[in-house]
Amino acid sequence: MKLDKGPLGHDTIFATTPQGIIGYLQLADYRPGLEGRLIGHIEVSGQFRRKGVATKLWQYAKELGLNPVHAIDKTPEGDAWSRAVGD
Repeated sequence: MKLDKGPLGHDTIFATTPQGIIGYLQLADYRPGLEGRLIGHIEVSGQFRRKGVATKLWQYAKELGLNPVHAIDKTPEGDAWSRAVGD
């Protein structure tokens, strides 16, 4: 896991293998009224889905003290995942 700036300049945590990036969690800038950073986007490459990569990205963000916050509008898969990891 590595925290860096994504292509649009947002803080982004990347999950990698020796072959390259397999997933990322992009965090929106701080917003008044939120107790953390809103998840702008999370994506895991197809062959690595359902193997815990998104959850590891989430946990790493929490370890860094970024306190990721789930968005209200999610895909059905994102909704199921957000309920599984909590918060």
